Amino acid sequence: VYRRDGQARLIKFKGTPEGLRMADTMKNLRHESLPSILQFFNKGTRFMARMFTSMNPAFIIPNFFRDLGTAAIHLTEDGKKKMFKDAVNMKNIGSFAKAIFKTEQMIANGDNPNNNAEVVKLLELPIEELAKSTHPMAGIARYQKAKQNGAKIGYFRHESVPELIRGIQKNLKKSKKGLSKKGLAKLGSFVDSSNTAIENSIRMSTFWAAIKNEYNQDQAAVIARNVAV
Repeated sequence: VYRRDGQARLIKFKGTPEGLRMADTMKNLRHESLPSILQFFNKGTRFMARMFTSMNPAFIIPNFFRDLGTAAIHLTEDGKKKMFKDAVNMKNIGSFAKAIFKTEQMIANGDNPNNNAEVVKLLELPIEELAKSTHPMAGIARYQKAKQNGAKIGYFRHESVPELIRGIQKNLKKSKKGLSKKGLAKLGSFVDSSNTAIENSIRMSTFWAAIKNEYNQDQAAVIARNVAV
């Protein structure tokens, strides 16, 4: 799987021995699900990992300022000094953080921004015009455009078939805990979107500062990706 225009696309391999071996390796087809008892401990381990990192304000906030300091160092080297003030401008960073959060919440709720007519129109504009647009949806469009060019850093995975089956079975079961589970899911989505916004706001601000300073899209994406750890 890879992303094109911000959307996941599938790669198909030929049914030759070489193609089958490649698919077997890349899709991890020999992977076996953990036994139930180990799945229980695995969930606990992943939960603790999130508590110490992505869901921990004591990690998220200092991490933002570390990224800001790193960006300040990287943007004062070579020929990037001209875009320094625009890239680390807190007003710009805050504006991008809001747009990223709104976009991630739309995606979490099953609403693909790329299917929004206004966003589509904005994405069709020349990138220089999109950079200057004051349209209410321009922030979302700019985030999507930057993602399409590879300026966002992030990871994603597709669940295996057994995981999908277990998820469907859980969703089909009706229980009194349904509302509380939905509430927890929304809280998790809110925290994840906030974390993504904080982590990538500096990169988005850097990407568009580079565009305004006449770097091409590929160059801007490389600068944005490497501006922070």
